[in-house]
Amino acid sequence: MASEMTGAAPGRIADPVRGFPGRRPGSLRRVSSLAVSAPDGWDAGTVVEAAAGESGTGDDGQAISRGRAGLRARLGPDWHIAELEGDLPGPGIAARLTGLPVNRGFRKALAAAAEEGLAPDSLIAALLDDLPTVQLVSGYARLLEGAPPPAAAKNPVEPPADSRPLGPVLNICRGWAPGGTAHHLMLAGQPPVTEIPAAPAFGDLVADPGDFIGEPELRPHSMRRRRILEVTPAGGRAEIWEYFRDSHVDGDGRERSLHEYVVTAVVGTGDLTVREIAVEPRSLPFPECPLASPGARELIGTPLPDIDAEVRSRLAGIAGCTHLNDVLRFLRFAQPLIS
Repeated sequence: MASEMTGAAPGRIADPVRGFPGRRPGSLRRVSSLAVSAPDGWDAGTVVEAAAGESGTGDDGQAISRGRAGLRARLGPDWHIAELEGDLPGPGIAARLTGLPVNRGFRKALAAAAEEGLAPDSLIAALLDDLPTVQLVSGYARLLEGAPPPAAAKNPVEPPADSRPLGPVLNICRGWAPGGTAHHLMLAGQPPVTEIPAAPAFGDLVADPGDFIGEPELRPHSMRRRRILEVTPAGGRAEIWEYFRDSHVDGDGRERSLHEYVVTAVVGTGDLTVREIAVEPRSLPFPECPLASPGARELIGTPLPDIDAEVRSRLAGIAGCTHLNDVLRFLRFAQPLIS
């Protein structure tokens, strides 16, 4: 593991997925789409619109809906929730979460919201669970759309406590390791993220368009996060296929793939333990980013209920990738599909 992490960067990966496998009979699938925009500029807060759906697959390969959920949130410049509405199980959820910062302790607040009827494995809980990622997502939007950072902000080691960082900071992940490509570009005052590959229209990739009924419309100058989690029982095991794409929509409405992963795994249906796992990077912003992928093997032997904690402890900092870690954490939502 250590030799893999210190080896030479394999080169930048820019090969977005151009087709998904067809749905398998007996499989269950969760799909979500998170749109992040800043109508008044990225310094003035963000608006999040999200939709998710769950469906099964019949013997004929057609999707059978098992439920859908939607969410809209407005976050202030300080990352506190200013407004929250959607398919929440009761008014107490919005009252409990409104006013809280999504970048500090928010997921603990979600766990406590179970008292108000928020089922931790529900579709709406999964959408709420993505709100803490909006700070990072919007940080990349700032990098893509803003001018090169001023001299005082070229070294992103420790941004002032009272400022919004222009983007990720050093040591947050493998792509932002000290001495790496992103670091050198920031020190030189150059935009660290350039030449993002065009992303195929998502509707052309999804075999069953019904998966994305209610997906938020693409808007210029926005970010989009999409996920697919599919579980197929196979005897005493469950085969998992997971897809993740973070993309940027420029001023002309062109969508480009910034972070994209495919993860496959095998989990025992009895003990819910990860038996096999493999990561396929498809589009990443820096040459060093793929070096984090082999670390996913550290999760073999981990029960799904413990996956979140194990990712945080084993793959923290430059041992992991912030986006890949988020993909791996999301595997815990395979548990209700297996059950």
